[in-house]
Amino acid sequence: MKIINAVIIWFIVHFKTYYFIQGLNFATLETHYVKNRHEQLVGHFMTFPKATDLLPTDNFLGIGYASLGNGRMRFMPPSSRKWRHRKSYLKKGYSCMQKEPDWRKYVRQVPKEVAQHMYAVVSEIPVKSTECLNLNIYRTQIAYFVEFTLS
Repeated sequence: MKIINAVIIWFIVHFKTYYFIQGLNFATLETHYVKNRHEQLVGHFMTFPKATDLLPTDNFLGIGYASLGNGRMRFMPPSSRKWRHRKSYLKKGYSCMQKEPDWRKYVRQVPKEVAQHMYAVVSEIPVKSTECLNLNIYRTQIAYFVEFTLS
């Protein structure tokens, strides 16, 4: 049972939600630009035409918030990078190094269809690296502002 729980948690952490949603024709993706003090960010603007209760979101994936200098700065305070140009944040950053579950034990304990689906999702996981200090930001758009008075 512990193996199944560990695999399910690992699966949830690494699951690429927006690819799953896009595959169901549930959402539409457009390139979206946002400018901050240092750079212009390029991300996805996601809308949900078939779901009236979901607001559009901006998705910026793999935003690096610190760098370890490819291991040169290990055990030192991380440094941040500043950009002065347009930077693309359209895909998730690297995954951090961690032990992967033993798939052979897991496959014996679940139906064949579940195991096949897990393998398909695992193939979408980004490469692992020590340069894994990144964020995925999902910002909900405000639909509208209604002004009213109490009587």
